[in-house]
Amino acid sequence: MPEAVDLFITTNVNPNPFEKRYAGETKIDYLKEKFELVVGAASNDIQLELFDKEGNSHGIMENTRCLNDYAVKSGYRIHATDKTRQNESLENGDAPKYTITDEAYNQRTDSVRAFKQRMLAEKMNGSPAPRQDVELSFSIGDRCEVRLAGTAPRRGSVAFIGETEFQPGTWIGINYDEAVGKNNGTVKGTKYFTCAENHGSFVRPEFVTVGAFPPNHADTEMLEF
Repeated sequence: MPEAVDLFITTNVNPNPFEKRYAGETKIDYLKEKFELVVGAASNDIQLELFDKEGNSHGIMENTRCLNDYAVKSGYRIHATDKTRQNESLENGDAPKYTITDEAYNQRTDSVRAFKQRMLAEKMNGSPAPRQDVELSFSIGDRCEVRLAGTAPRRGSVAFIGETEFQPGTWIGINYDEAVGKNNGTVKGTKYFTCAENHGSFVRPEFVTVGAFPPNHADTEMLEF
């Protein structure tokens, strides 16, 4: 599996960054389609510019290329611009710089670094690590991959986001490509989404990675409901 990268996303509509994980083979035109609702513009009107951790621009990203073509690293930022509204929020067409120090990044509870620290603690203690509130960005219909300890990755689409009646906390409902799930989107008589029998499962957000994942086969997993 190609390595995923964790990127900050900003737009000319809202410069406040949010963090998302993408597979390295993710195409730029796919990203533009995913950013349509965020930017409020059609993908053809969206321009993506890549910035490194120091805020230096690496240029405009071309539709036919993928993230790996730009040697993108975790911590880089993609700035999405609605080309039809550039002058409404930016002077001289310059994207706002966003940088973050290691100290500030370490204090964040919603970062990938914090997630990895929790997973390491879980591995060392042999039990789930205490979770802090984590703000994650998912959208219904996002292609995704579920990665759980001791099992092969499995792919599908996000079909539900939110709290449930069967367990506290936030759950991501997955409509798997294969019949490797545990339900059809209904748990204990409550329908959260609809899918084919044994194609649905509910997974904690930290085990779900969103990206341009094509369908594949995977085995059964643990740590899901």
